[in-house]
Amino acid sequence: IKPVPFDPNEALKLLNGAGWKDTDKNGILDKVIGGKKTELSITILDPSPDFMKYLTVYKEDASKIGVDIQIKNVEWNSFVSLLDSRKFEAVRM
Repeated sequence: IKPVPFDPNEALKLLNGAGWKDTDKNGILDKVIGGKKTELSITILDPSPDFMKYLTVYKEDASKIGVDIQIKNVEWNSFVSLLDSRKFEAVRM
């Protein structure tokens, strides 16, 4: 398996090409979707406090190109309940 290179500048080019720009200069990319300005913000729910240090690095790297990431530690049963009810757009497992 060929690894995907870590290239924030290339990621920003792809996001810009998809219409994501920092139009209000607040440091977060945004785009008009359905007539409403939407910021590029992602919430990551994670049941493992031990993994938080890695997610924090991910959050810091993403913020450098204008992606807002919120990290929320949730109790395992709550996490499983959200999975079962499919109340997420993406999941890391």
